[in-house]
Amino acid sequence: MSNQIAEVTEAISEFLDSHRNQEVETNLCSCGAITMTTFESSDAIQFKSENAPFIKSTNDMILDNCNHCANNWGVDIDEEYEDEEDEEE
Repeated sequence: MSNQIAEVTEAISEFLDSHRNQEVETNLCSCGAITMTTFESSDAIQFKSENAPFIKSTNDMILDNCNHCANNWGVDIDEEYEDEEDEEE
């Protein structure tokens, strides 16, 4: 679990570095994932809130079916692990 927190923390740092002086918005999904976006670009980063407890949602709006839960897209989704689960079934 701490490896995922480290990966998410690094990804957030890179995202913020590449969007300096831009307003960043965070939205919470009902699945527990946070999406960080900027107004100036369509770039986004998604991760489970438990992997970045220091990030809070800036909007009261709760999304449904974000890319994290609907499309299995996010910095803390391990595609290799997902494939292994599929093979076991």
